[in-house]
Parts: sequence; structure tokens; C-alpha cells
Amino acid sequence: MTAIVLHLSHTDIENDARILRELSALAVNPALRVVAIGLRDPSGPQTQSTDTQLDIRSVQLPKIIERVPRLLRMTIKVALLTAFMVIRGIRHRPTVVHCHDTPVLFAGVLIKLFVRCKLIYDAHELESQKRTRSRWFSRITFYIEWMCWRWIDLLISVSESICEWYDQHLGNKPHVVVLNAPVSDSGDGAADSCGSTTYFHETYTITEGSLVYLYLGILSPGRGIEACLQVFSDPSINHHVVFMGWGELEGVIREFAVSEGNIHLHEPVPHDQVVSLVASADVGLCLIENTSLSDFYCLPNKLFEYAAARIPVIASDFPEIRRVVDLHALGLCCEPEAESLKQIVLRLSKCKPSFNGRELGALSWGAQAKALTDAYGQLLGHGS
Repeated sequence: MTAIVLHLSHTDIENDARILRELSALAVNPALRVVAIGLRDPSGPQTQSTDTQLDIRSVQLPKIIERVPRLLRMTIKVALLTAFMVIRGIRHRPTVVHCHDTPVLFAGVLIKLFVRCKLIYDAHELESQKRTRSRWFSRITFYIEWMCWRWIDLLISVSESICEWYDQHLGNKPHVVVLNAPVSDSGDGAADSCGSTTYFHETYTITEGSLVYLYLGILSPGRGIEACLQVFSDPSINHHVVFMGWGELEGVIREFAVSEGNIHLHEPVPHDQVVSLVASADVGLCLIENTSLSDFYCLPNKLFEYAAARIPVIASDFPEIRRVVDLHALGLCCEPEAESLKQIVLRLSKCKPSFNGRELGALSWGAQAKALTDAYGQLLGHGS
């Protein structure tokens, strides 16, 4: 008998790499029918998944909602999205409801109560302890998690520290860590075809002796972007930095790119092209700032994309990041601030960095997909 798996998200699933990877990993199982409901984001890149197995429904809310004050706007969005998801969810009568983050958790609980299905809470971050949360919003988020916790059958998150925090503050639940690793056909988590190893040098006419440092991901505060701009605009640094992504700091980066010949802004690329382009850089930058407990415990996508592309990384010296970087010999850790970064860049100027990664299979998406499908097997009583 086919089990129906319903994924819920308040994000635009077509642009959410983690959710797309999880959907694809589950959809290959003929015993599962996977359906996903998300919220269309008209401000983001308008991409569409190329996986024809995926049944993704994107909700488009009325544009007039954007004109109301922020608090009211958020309340209306969550209420409308919850109503839509509950109605659709009851129609689908899922075997499992898989909720991505807190805004859709209440909808998942309501669906579970109506159809008596299993409920998965997939916390992509430490939801109540995020940098972007105000104090009152953090309390509301935690209260929602607390209210819904008794109905959750499985917790999924991105690091062991986050799972332990939930255990300590809300109670023990079966849990599994699914890292934000990129998809790769190879067994060791490395890129299969890295394409041109001189792409960035050619695109921005960079001399052979200059290293290319790459920042990959959302261009927003709290991600070390300001520190990177400060370092690479320093006259003593003769290397280049490329920012590849989109976000609110695009304008700032573009201004630096105009005035500084070694700072560049690259448009975002489809998920399946990221690793091959990353491989043409020399060093990856993963400088998350310690602005929240969620950031302190994080393991960002870019860390594993750099590893898959086989380029060394400079990453924030936080417990989970340090553990992965040291265990798999991915590169160096430093404080996520300009002076600490500058010292490492100057050190690497004397000796071109090389990648010495080991045991990358544990960081591959293949390993994460197996952890996810095994957890589903246990939840549905199929074993591993």
C-alpha cells in the first residue's frame, strides 16, 4: 500500500535546496507518494525544479497583504497558509506530515489530529533562537513548539547540538541529523565534473597568481559579508573575492565591486550547477557571525558545497563547524571578523592552499538521504 507523504513549508520550495533534496530522496521509493505545499516568493529567483517526480504546489497569496503593517501581514499570511494547508492536507489524507520549520507546525498538528497520521518536525535552524527573531517573536515561536511538541513523532535538524537543545528544553524525541549537503553522484561526496577550473579567473580577468575567494549563499547581514568586504578592499590584499547569491546586501557589494577591482558580484545559479562552479574558486568563505544560538550551532549549506567541490574553506570557529572542519580536514577556522580573516588571507598568500579533505562520504547527500529514508522506515514500521 502506498504511503502518502505531505511536506509543508512557508518558503518557496522551488528555491529551497534542502527541501528539494529531501523530496527527491523520498520520491524514488515506489512505496511513497510525495506531495509538497509551499509559499511562492515573488521576490526570489523564479526557478522550477527539474525533478518530474515531485508534486509541488505553490500558494500565491494576494498581493494586497504586502501593504499592511508587518505584524498584521505575518499573522494574515500564517493564518491563510494554515487554512489552505489543513484543507488540502485533509483531502490528501497523508500517512506522514513533514513540517519544515515552525510557521507550518500548527497546520501539521491539525492535519494529524484529523487524519491520525505521523508528524515530523524538520527544524532547519534552532527556530526560537534565530538572529532575525525579536524577543517576543522568539517567545511565540518557542510557545508554538512547546504546544505542538507532544504530537511530534520525529525531529529532524541540521546539527546534533540543535537536536540536543530541543531534547533539553522540550523533551526527548527520536531524532535524526540531516546535513545540508549537496547532491553528488559520487560516493565520496565530491563533485563528479567540476567543469572549467579557471571559470572565475576568466570571467573577471583575474591573473593566474591571484587567488579567488568565494562567498556562496544568501547575501544578508550576519554572514561575515561586511568583514569580507573590509578585508578585500584593503590595499595589502592582492587576491579577489566573488560573492555568488542574492539578498539585501547586493547593493552594498555592487558598490564595492565598482570601486574595487578585486571584488565581484555573481548572479545566483541553479542548485545543480553550484558545486561545479564553486570548484573553480581557490578558497571558500563560511563566516557565520555569532549573533544567535542558532548561528552558533549551525552547519551551513556552503560548508558542504565547498567540500564537495574540493576547495579548502575558511570557516567560523564555532563548535559544530570546528568539529566538521577538523574531522574531515576541510580547511581553517577563525573568528568571524575582519582582522582574523585578514591574517589567514595573508598567510595563504605565501603558500597556495590545497584541499586535503578525508572521509567525505559522510558529508555527501547520499549519506544524508540514507539517514532520512532510514528514519522514515523506522517511523512507518518498515525497519531500516
